[in-house]
Amino acid sequence: MLLSRTLIKYVSLFQHNIDKDNLRVFLESSPQHPNLLSVVQTLKYAGLNVKAGQCDWEGLRLLDSPFLIHIKVREKEILAITEWDNSNNCIRVFNLKKDKWEIKPKEYIENIWDRVVIYTDDTPIKHGFNKNAIFVISAAILLLLVFGAVRFDVGTVIYFTPVFIGLLVSLYLYSRKWLLENHILDKLCQISPITDCNTIEKSSYSSIFGLRMDCMALAYFLSQLICTAVAKLLEVADSLYTIYFISAVVIIPIAIYSVYGQIRLKKVCPLCILVLACVLIESILFISMLPSHIISINLIILWGGIALVSLSVFQYVSNTRLTRQEYLAEKIQSLRLKRKKEIILLESRDVGLVLSPIWFGKADASLNITTIISTNCGHCRTLVAKILKLLDKGFEFRWNIIFGKTSNTVSSQIDFWVQRYFADKEKFLDDLRLWSNESAMDLAIIEKRAFKNYCFSDVIQTFDRHIAELMIASFPKIVINNRILSSIYTHEDIEFMLFDMICA
Repeated sequence: MLLSRTLIKYVSLFQHNIDKDNLRVFLESSPQHPNLLSVVQTLKYAGLNVKAGQCDWEGLRLLDSPFLIHIKVREKEILAITEWDNSNNCIRVFNLKKDKWEIKPKEYIENIWDRVVIYTDDTPIKHGFNKNAIFVISAAILLLLVFGAVRFDVGTVIYFTPVFIGLLVSLYLYSRKWLLENHILDKLCQISPITDCNTIEKSSYSSIFGLRMDCMALAYFLSQLICTAVAKLLEVADSLYTIYFISAVVIIPIAIYSVYGQIRLKKVCPLCILVLACVLIESILFISMLPSHIISINLIILWGGIALVSLSVFQYVSNTRLTRQEYLAEKIQSLRLKRKKEIILLESRDVGLVLSPIWFGKADASLNITTIISTNCGHCRTLVAKILKLLDKGFEFRWNIIFGKTSNTVSSQIDFWVQRYFADKEKFLDDLRLWSNESAMDLAIIEKRAFKNYCFSDVIQTFDRHIAELMIASFPKIVINNRILSSIYTHEDIEFMLFDMICA
């Protein structure tokens, strides 16, 4: 995962809107992972013009864009994002955890660097605020809006503090794995050998009856915040007393369960303890208000409704993220096998050279790709879009297209496509892009531009002959260098496999 995070961050220095999951899948499913060849291929797949080589310290001065150096730290080989700082005449290394650049002395780098460097001539882009800065600013704005809208007095602000602290900490616990990272809070989780938030988070004690504790904590404090604001706006008396009454009720069972789990695991989660401390402080404040206040049943019902809805949303998002991660893990394992040369040979058969009158790319390229598609096949659209993506990047291969019939309507559409190709090859390619992207401009609209109807029966017969000889019963199918792939290869796998062969 560290290598994936490093490459994703490196690519983000040069590009906006990166498909992080796709880059991770490409890298970690590579048969060469985690060696440097897989790194170079992944960066090229991302669209960077990268090269790898060796140089000395003086050679680094000549690199204008950020680069990657191969270093060995505490017996671990890693890639570090670095750049040459002309103003200070030194190297700056990007710290992933702190999300910032740090100056490192020459002696330190030379002791851990093996002189291997991966570099590019792409130009870095400008970035705005990082996620932690956005998080802090958003939290401050939220606090000001709440306090300003309901006009809290100083006493209320003091009593309200555990709600806001609990909300921020629980929000961080909820989102730290997939949205936010903060090196200060992460250090809090590692202040001693027994403190480990990750172990607690991954254990069975991080949930109750299938509901995650971080989701419950976030829903708990968020509903308190909303209820308190609503109560102030409606001038409901004793709102904090009622809200903290709930804390006094739940603190004992939650504290027992959380502490018991940490004792069993022999680990302590400081952030979890901080959340419990906020609930405990609320309970103490409730006791300090006795007995001069009244509990509002209506406010408790409102809190319960908001908490239930919030918990449902947070749990759903968390489950969706977990399902997504499990799907990616399975996809990586599957592709790691499918991309191996020996597996490709086993899951394909030799059918000889298959060419088509309709083709693009380089006529005599060493990589020959033939796609057998149907015009009414959704997976065919996706496959064509992926091959067009590689074609647009300038890679050299010959791409043959064979159209297959599934109905009389499709047969007339094939006639049109063939006419379109021989009349205007570039326009055919433009229409193919529209079709592959499921644009509103589809065949039915394109056909209105139909020109004089020529006879291309020989081309259609060529398609039919190939499909009969290859025994094609479903679409899409793909032939790569004389071998037709079996059905275990989907349209989603092809882009990675083709890229491997292009870069081989």
